[in-house]
Amino acid sequence: MGRKGAGVVLLDYVDTLSISKVKEWGHLDYIGKSSTITWSRKGIERMSINIKTIKTDRLYLELSYRYAGSELVKYQVEITFINSNLGFGQIPYFICPQTGKRCRKLYSIGKYFLHREAFLYAMYECQFDSKKVREFVKVVKPYYGMDDVKTELHSKNFKTFYNGTLTKRYLSLKKKLDAVDCNFDYAGFIEMAMIS
Repeated sequence: MGRKGAGVVLLDYVDTLSISKVKEWGHLDYIGKSSTITWSRKGIERMSINIKTIKTDRLYLELSYRYAGSELVKYQVEITFINSNLGFGQIPYFICPQTGKRCRKLYSIGKYFLHREAFLYAMYECQFDSKKVREFVKVVKPYYGMDDVKTELHSKNFKTFYNGTLTKRYLSLKKKLDAVDCNFDYAGFIEMAMIS
């Protein structure tokens, strides 16, 4: 079994700032927008941060908060946009103030919100799993949610076909069933769907 080293921080349990949430809160649409984000656990506030959108020659988020309850920390994180691989629209990214790397999530370990590679001893919990545990999870993972898949396939309004072709949703569910090698009668299901 894998072991956790001394001083290792698990990224799964630290406070994060996600570009998706920043976009959802409207900070990428309105210059000068200001808001406060609070992290709490079990009803107890752990951290509160003020964010403000600033535009000079580039777009920035200004972060200000109290570190360790007393020291005021204030700095800017650049936001950049990359063209989508779909050919339309742009995808926003943070530029880490320390590493200069693009990222979609910043982690708060210590004084600043930074890219995960800025922290020497930070890892995800799954990285501590032994090889046997990882192999077991790989085998068992497809079986999770099979009851939901079968229930959806047999639900009242589920459509197998649209304009004579199989629907994307049906093909997606079929792929999940194929992954676990369930002895599911696809031909019988399609035949039944065509009759009804």
